[in-house]
Amino acid sequence: MRSATFLAATLALGAAVFLPGVTAEADGDLDAAFSVPITVSAGEVTQVDAIVEEHVDFGALFDQAGSPGPLDPASLVVTEVDAGGNPLSGPLTVQFNADSPGASAGTLLFQLPGETPAGASRRALIEFDHSASAAFAPQVGPAGQVTVTDTVDGGQDAFKISTPRADWYLQKQGASFSSVVDAAGKDWVGYHPTGQFDGTYRGIGQLTDDYFHPGGLLSSVTRDSGSSGPLKAVFNATSTNGWTQRFEVYPTFVRATVTPPAAAPNTPWWYLYEGSPNGDTYIKDGGTGTVTRSDGTSSAFNVHWDANLAQNPSWVNYAVGDRSFFMSHHSTDGSESHQIMGTSMVVFGFGRTLAGGGGPLIGGPQTFTYGILETGNGATAGTQIAAINSQTDAAIDPGGVVTTSTSSSSTSSSTSSTSTSTSQPGPTTTLKPATTTGAGFVPVTPKRLLDTRATGGPLTAGTTRTLTVRGGETTVAANADAVVLNVTATDASRDTFVRVWPSGIAAPATSSLNLQAGDTVPNLVTTAVGGNGAIELVVSDGSANLIVDVVGYYSSAVTTGGYHAVNPVRALDTREGPGTPLGASGSIDVDVAGALGVAPSLMAGVALNVTVTAPSRTGYVSVFPAGGTVPFVSNLNFAAGQTVANAVVVGAGGGKITAFNAVGTSHVVVDVVGSYGTGTAGAHFHAVSPVRAFDTRERSGRTPVAGGTYVTGPVVGTGLGVDGAATAVVGNITVTEATSNAFITAWPTGESQPWASMQNTVRGTTRANQAMVKVGTGGQINVSNSNGSVHVITDVVGYFS
Repeated sequence: MRSATFLAATLALGAAVFLPGVTAEADGDLDAAFSVPITVSAGEVTQVDAIVEEHVDFGALFDQAGSPGPLDPASLVVTEVDAGGNPLSGPLTVQFNADSPGASAGTLLFQLPGETPAGASRRALIEFDHSASAAFAPQVGPAGQVTVTDTVDGGQDAFKISTPRADWYLQKQGASFSSVVDAAGKDWVGYHPTGQFDGTYRGIGQLTDDYFHPGGLLSSVTRDSGSSGPLKAVFNATSTNGWTQRFEVYPTFVRATVTPPAAAPNTPWWYLYEGSPNGDTYIKDGGTGTVTRSDGTSSAFNVHWDANLAQNPSWVNYAVGDRSFFMSHHSTDGSESHQIMGTSMVVFGFGRTLAGGGGPLIGGPQTFTYGILETGNGATAGTQIAAINSQTDAAIDPGGVVTTSTSSSSTSSSTSSTSTSTSQPGPTTTLKPATTTGAGFVPVTPKRLLDTRATGGPLTAGTTRTLTVRGGETTVAANADAVVLNVTATDASRDTFVRVWPSGIAAPATSSLNLQAGDTVPNLVTTAVGGNGAIELVVSDGSANLIVDVVGYYSSAVTTGGYHAVNPVRALDTREGPGTPLGASGSIDVDVAGALGVAPSLMAGVALNVTVTAPSRTGYVSVFPAGGTVPFVSNLNFAAGQTVANAVVVGAGGGKITAFNAVGTSHVVVDVVGSYGTGTAGAHFHAVSPVRAFDTRERSGRTPVAGGTYVTGPVVGTGLGVDGAATAVVGNITVTEATSNAFITAWPTGESQPWASMQNTVRGTTRANQAMVKVGTGGQINVSNSNGSVHVITDVVGYFS
């Protein structure tokens, strides 16, 4: 057994436990032969973007499995899973630091994105092998989490360690931090080779007698050769008299461990922060920030004090505006002190008093943690510091290793096509091989296949509902490979999301639609059909009613119905023409063939994005082939005053469709994203296991898409199961954490941005909308945001080629 410490990017984890006794691999998606499940607990404090750090001896695990041999670090994949072992996300950001070059034992780090509430736990699956599959690349994580470059700072060669919150400059000879530049460009140290209090006395990590001091010649630091980001960089410093200091730099904090010389282990010392909070001239220009201590006391910068903080860890936090810098000591030290020296430098010391520069008072090995916080509130900072400082040891039980008995045939990075979840009925199956040859589209008269309000009752969290979607009375041919459904969720008891996937394979790490408590939300869903002719549906939390209407299907037995993708074209906006909204039971015909410049006789169906805005009352809109009767199904559901968008696939014989408004008045906008032909020309559909293509929450610093900008992401590649010849992809684009009402547009990279929208965001909500997007340059698409900021998640369920 080995002990382990769990850290968090902004808050520390409480505990992690390896679970023995698993009898089947839950994922197996990347052809890794072995796996070990782990549970991570938040402890008493809510965690955000948590980093789990664990020492793992993979050699011992291989021996347990009867397969001795070395680990290939490129084979390591960590995936978050639910209680049944089903993936909840794509591969997480991973780092492995071997104990020595080529060793199979070492420190494994991975990041659990998002929030882990206090007292809650999350599960992950670690997959590993002797060699990496050619189907995927090593998991290197988002660029810019922790990157190291060589530079010069304060007249000395230095390491520049870039993290999401600050750039840390560690002098190679001085072996101390000479600059800490925050995201606003403010240097919280400001060391300069001249100027005493204005420069030469400054630094972080200083001991007595100028050891580990910027500009000094008594220490030196080198980078640990076994440490290479993206989640952690390690540096080892030594002094000429035998002291050592180990700096571990994480995305949002630094942990430093000081060890006295073996010949004099009890030599007293202190540990200092000397610098100028919020910039070189902040104090000199009269700025007075707030110093908060771990005992809850707060004071202005210009108030000098001595304290004996009894907390363990004890800490101090320097706040200016909406940022602060904290230092904490994982022990007690007899005294802490704060003062301003000269006109511009703050001096804080653990183990130091003001009286005559009293001390030093610290003895033996000690650990300190410090960093920039994105808050100026003392109470909030205290909560974050306490969580960062929390540590819990956990033991590894190697009995949990699992040997994969069946290799996966899927190239998806988030699901398995050979494993069966214990929570879902139906036989184990793979996606029908016929989809590899392409399938043509067949529109059908919309038919309701399920309404849980009338049959079966609402779905509850974790309980899977199986629905037959082909053959019999479904109006879908028995040879259908995939179906196109309009799925509406309503009566949600709490915020939740819905997953829809083929029966017989593991639940995907993607969502089909998202809704808040009390909402009614529709979304078009395209999904492959399981070998038993069925699909599975589940809600993530609480309960909700689901209504499922089929509007078409794809079959490899059909040679017509090829798809022609276009850069979105606006075909109707009732705000401009006719200039009046649709009234109750009002309808309008839309010439979609004319909008595309296609002969009506060559159009069998059309793919649209339909938006309703400024409705006078709660209602719905239906879209159907022109000349037909109004179906007993809806495509969009909305409340008074809402702006709601939804993808629509509908037959368009004769080149026209009709939009029908049920009650009140509503403006309707129709954008065309592609069409289906009557002949054999065009691209045919290929279903893939749902897979996450890109997620801006996983970018460096969790950078959202700002208003007036766009993000470019890949939708083609073997890791996504999408062939390089794909002309268009079908998937879900989900937006979350919106700071403002806005609209979202998706279009092929390399083409001009269209005047069209595929989704409308509401501040603070999460919404998903199916997107059928033409593939652009480099196998990528663009997704833009009109206002505020928002995170964008793109999942792929199929493609056309």
